Order: sequence, then structure tokens, then C-alpha cells
Amino acid sequence: MKIPVYDNMIMNITIKQKLKERDDLFRCMFETHHAVMLMVDPESGLILDANRAAENFYGYSISKLRGMEISNINMLPPGEIKERLRAVSAGARDFFVFPHRLANGEIRTVEVRSSSIPCEGSHILFSIIHDITDRVKAEEAKWLLSSIVESSDDAIISKDLRGVILSWNAGAEDMYGYTKEEAVGCSISLIVPPDHPDETPMLLEKIKMGEKVEHYETVRMKKDGTLIDVSLSISPVKDFGGKVIGASAIARNITLRKKIEAEREKLLAELQASIAKVKLLSGLLPICASCKKIRDDKGYWNQIETYVSEHSEALFTHAICPECGEKLYPQYYDEVWGKGDKEIISE
Repeated sequence: MKIPVYDNMIMNITIKQKLKERDDLFRCMFETHHAVMLMVDPESGLILDANRAAENFYGYSISKLRGMEISNINMLPPGEIKERLRAVSAGARDFFVFPHRLANGEIRTVEVRSSSIPCEGSHILFSIIHDITDRVKAEEAKWLLSSIVESSDDAIISKDLRGVILSWNAGAEDMYGYTKEEAVGCSISLIVPPDHPDETPMLLEKIKMGEKVEHYETVRMKKDGTLIDVSLSISPVKDFGGKVIGASAIARNITLRKKIEAEREKLLAELQASIAKVKLLSGLLPICASCKKIRDDKGYWNQIETYVSEHSEALFTHAICPECGEKLYPQYYDEVWGKGDKEIISE
């Protein structure tokens, strides 16, 4: 059955109207969409069209963007840009991260998703561009923090509010002897000595209240049973809403420092004990001008060696000086002391 010419004309008008409505709808979406959108000629690399979001993002007017070479904003080498344009024109789906330069010279990192659209026997490239600079910086900061944590000699551990270990860095592996696979998922009591008070509940209560614990000294146990002295600094971990969801602990091995301190205290104690034993003679000592005895505090007269021995650490040995030797033992004087010694001593 043939369709009347009139009906055929009506159908053609309807199709054209629908196509126009579709094009108008696409144009409206293109111009008003919040995402940056560009249409690019894959052969010349010229921007054919741009939406308002592109105008706001790049800082160029739409009229300025139209006819601009894509290499003016895309900072890839020109040869690489042309190669990518040809690949997308041939049907490849392009999803890459590029550095783009804005009108003010600022460099932003963007995520570009491009697809090829048939147009009057040829193709144009339709690109949707998202600014991911802040996300990339956040990821870089996160990576940097992760690198710092992993390379730290201190043990850095995170745990939830039940005390279950969530992360375990290389420093913790070296300090405690447990691998990350062995430690993560276990209770932090894994490294608390069985005969030592477990401070974990007390510390977690402080963390739940948002308090920090700094330089808390305690004892921990390694996998092989060795006890070590550690200094803990614990901070609360909060979610985006500010709610405390866990704790991050940094542990420093202070066993050597504790040993040095103990040895120093021992030396000080020994020194103080030695000083306490030393008796010093001071003040006015009554001494007999004839026999040379000394009167003590109780009024008794003592031999000088007896008094000095009782009031100091000095010990006495007896000898005869040259003068007394000459007087008491003249027959042995020259033989024992000698004339030279006498002269020296008498000075």
C-alpha cells in the first residue's frame, strides 16, 4: 500500500522537527552543562566549539576558544596530541589525565574523556573535561604521608576503638617482630606482656574523649618474648564529621635510654654513698702543746692518729723522721737517712 504524498510530506516535516528538537536539546545541554565540554576537529586540532563551563574554566571567551589550537591549552607535545586525536577519531575511547594551561598561565590537572561523533561524512571529537587538580594533590599528599609512615624507624600503628590493629608499618615490624599480615586484625594486646598491666582500655577511653596521649612510657613485648621500653604518643583519628573512629599510635624504643638512665642512677647512688662515708676535719682543734694529743667533743684527750682515724678515711703507718732518728739512733743515722736526706728534710 502506497503512502499518500501528503502523508509522506507530513512525516518528513515531523522527522525534521524531531531532529531539530534533538539538536536544540543537545545544544542546550552542551551550553549549560556544568562539565567543561569541547568539540575538536581531529585533522586540524582546532577547537570547533566550547560551552560556558569551558569559558569559565579556561578564562577565554567562547569566541576566543573557537578556532584555537588545542595545543594552546593541552601541554602535551604537539606530535602526541595529533596522535591521540587520530586514534580517537578512528574509534578509540580516550581517557587520560593531562596538564592544561589556563588563560592566566595557571596549570591545572584535568581528566579528559573523548569520543568520536560522525558529522557530515566526517568526524568531530567530543570531549568532557573534569578538573581533578585538588584530587591529585590530595592523592599526592596521601602518598607522601604513606611513604613517610612506611620509612619511619618508629612503630606507627592505627587501631579502632576496640583496640583492633588496622595498620602496621615497617617500623612496627622491625620493633616488635610481627609482620603486617600477622598483626593487622589482631588486638593491640598482642604486644602487651602477660604479666604487665594492660593500659589499652584506659588509653582508648582518653582517645574516645578526643584527648591526646603524649610520651607515655610503658613496656611492650616482642614476638620472641623480649621486653622493651617504649614511649607512646597516641592521637585520635576522626571521620569527616569530626567523630572519633580510631587511634594512631607512634611508639619509640627507649630501652637503651632507660638502661643508660639506670646506670647513671646507680653511679650517682654509689657516689653519694661514698661521699656520705667521707669524714672531713674542720673547725678549731684543741691540741696539747707538749704531747700533741687532741681533745674530742666529749673532753677526752686522744692520740692524734686515733682522733684523725675516727674523723676521716685516713690510715696511719709509723715511721721515724730524720730529726728523731738522729736524736734517738745516732749510730744508725748516716747509714739509714744519709747526710743529703737530712739536709733536704731539715729545709
